[in-house]
Amino acid sequence: MQFIRSQKIVSKFLTCAALIFTVTSVNATIITFGDNNVDRLDLAGVQSENDFSYSAFGDGWELQDVFGNPGASLTTFFNRQGGDVGDEITFFNNNGDLFSFGSVDWRTINDSGTNDFVIFQGFLGGALVDSLVLDGANENFTNIAGFGGALDQLTLTITRDGRNALLIDNLNLTTVKVPESSMAMLFLIGLVTLLRRKF
Repeated sequence: MQFIRSQKIVSKFLTCAALIFTVTSVNATIITFGDNNVDRLDLAGVQSENDFSYSAFGDGWELQDVFGNPGASLTTFFNRQGGDVGDEITFFNNNGDLFSFGSVDWRTINDSGTNDFVIFQGFLGGALVDSLVLDGANENFTNIAGFGGALDQLTLTITRDGRNALLIDNLNLTTVKVPESSMAMLFLIGLVTLLRRKF
């Protein structure tokens, strides 16, 4: 009888611990890129929208409001200003919180197959978590799923200069909260105390 009761207590304790240490998602943010036209994002500096910011490296990224879904979209190039392979744009949380990449809308100017290709790469502490490649042609905005895992940086890089724009809009980034280290310490103290008393 004593063993069964101890087993139930340990089971409840572990269930509570699982709830405490579960990473929770909060603050889903859709990056819409507003209604802005920014010819070269690399010259414009850091751009902010809600809890996130982004900055570009290389002349291959800009915002334009002609083909957004709706409003402006992030494009690999426009008005015949080409981007180069390796040009990138990086997204990060303004508060330093971790986040996840839920989904994105994308399309190309036409379906000729001459469009740019882009790779999405999610990083945590400099280590690659996952990646997603947009390497097709699609004349209508299509929503595709991102990838799981907590990130501290999402980088989009041009991998093919096809001389035809690829457009990105409605980037879904969700802040995730992780348990504090003080909660882990309290859990361990409680577990040790319970084990000493019951076993």
